[in-house]
Amino acid sequence: MIQDMTEHNIPRKSGKSQIRGISGTHPGITVVIPAYNRERLICTTLQSLADQTRKPDQVILVDNNSTDDTKAVLERWGAKRNAEGWNVKVIGCEKKGASSARQAGLDEVNTEYVLFFDSDDLMPRDHIANAMKEFEENPNLDMVVWGVRFSEPGGKSHCRRLLKKDHLQNHLIQGLLSTQAYAIKSDFIRKAGGWNGNIGGWDDLELGLRILLANPEMKLIREPRVEIRVHQDSMTGFDYKHRAGEWETALDEMERNIEKSDHPRKIEMLRLIDYRRINLAALYRKEGDLMRSKSIRQKVLSRTGLRHRDKLILKCAYHYTSLGLPAAGGIFPPLLLY
Repeated sequence: MIQDMTEHNIPRKSGKSQIRGISGTHPGITVVIPAYNRERLICTTLQSLADQTRKPDQVILVDNNSTDDTKAVLERWGAKRNAEGWNVKVIGCEKKGASSARQAGLDEVNTEYVLFFDSDDLMPRDHIANAMKEFEENPNLDMVVWGVRFSEPGGKSHCRRLLKKDHLQNHLIQGLLSTQAYAIKSDFIRKAGGWNGNIGGWDDLELGLRILLANPEMKLIREPRVEIRVHQDSMTGFDYKHRAGEWETALDEMERNIEKSDHPRKIEMLRLIDYRRINLAALYRKEGDLMRSKSIRQKVLSRTGLRHRDKLILKCAYHYTSLGLPAAGGIFPPLLLY
């Protein structure tokens, strides 16, 4: 657990953010939670929301075509909270996938700020209050980002280790802007493009990159403020091959967004995308999908313009990860940036 809290603003190209909210939204914050076949797991998530010391101004619960009683659970919870003075709306999303469900929720948001959460995770009692306190103390903030704690089966837990004060690198390698890790101005995330319904795995990684490319004014709090429960039925699961192809689609889209941007660190970001690809290839190899691993590895190493030193670094990263050795993200990406 990270004991000390470090706060700082993201470096800016100019005195103002490139994206500014438009008037007309109601003050306050909305919590959006999508769910698919979560009739049991979501109960503790909803309870952690009900226990908040400051209730959200709006809650959007999205049932993503569940085949169990998830929708009924959401409707019962919403009816109970509305009777207590909450503002809860339960909607359905026919298009399959978490990103589509999150976007359906975003379409219903009418508050100035929005916070996305997953249906199997937990927020502490003061989570909403702490998020709004940051915005109220600094209305110029576009987003507030915090650390997360991953709770694994058997009682083990770990926190995301941020490499340094480099938000782009932390996001592309460590997933800084994962779904549960921030609250943001609703108009900012909309103007950044919102959730891409064509992305399956790593949809939050893809959206987070677009948000960072828009140069938000950000406050980062390293202290973990939410608990992500890692289990077999989680969105990502325990392996990569069960959703093979989805990760590659996200990385391809991220590369396209970087290529069409005018960001001064474009080349560095593309090298980090190469690292994520080679790391994915290594994970496929580790899981026994040798053909897919070989295809991705060859694609990365045959890229036109790849420096000889980068090729050597990527080869080392591939073998290091495929052997299951730890902390590859802290060793190899920094070497690619020089």
